[in-house]
Amino acid sequence: MKLNIGCGRKQLEDYINIDKHDYGQHVVRDVLKGLPYPNNVIEEIRMHHLIEHFHYEEICDILGECWRVCQPGGKIEVTVPHAGRALHKAFQDPSHKTFFVPGTFPYFEMDHAYSHEFSLKLDSLMENKTEIRAIYRVIK
Repeated sequence: MKLNIGCGRKQLEDYINIDKHDYGQHVVRDVLKGLPYPNNVIEEIRMHHLIEHFHYEEICDILGECWRVCQPGGKIEVTVPHAGRALHKAFQDPSHKTFFVPGTFPYFEMDHAYSHEFSLKLDSLMENKTEIRAIYRVIK
């Protein structure tokens, strides 16, 4: 199973699309209330322009919940606006609560000084003029 969390109106084939607003997707649910799946059943999670709408502690809760439902070795892909290159995209939206540059993503890894209740390994980090995409592997 693959999840597209925070899908909005952009629903993807081959994914279970989830959003807290009803756009006709598979699941209507606020990700802060948890994911309605048992442990270790999801192979991939995609969050495109979602986590910048949350504070750091909430992002850790979301990533922890993603870790819980993912299989060992599962993939979590996160795409956010690039605050270092696309200031207008990152800062103009008043609903953005957290801002990201490439150096932000190691803070969510298992080996970082900030301890988490989940173990993620940064597999790849890509950036362009407006976005940063991080891919984590789930360690269990």
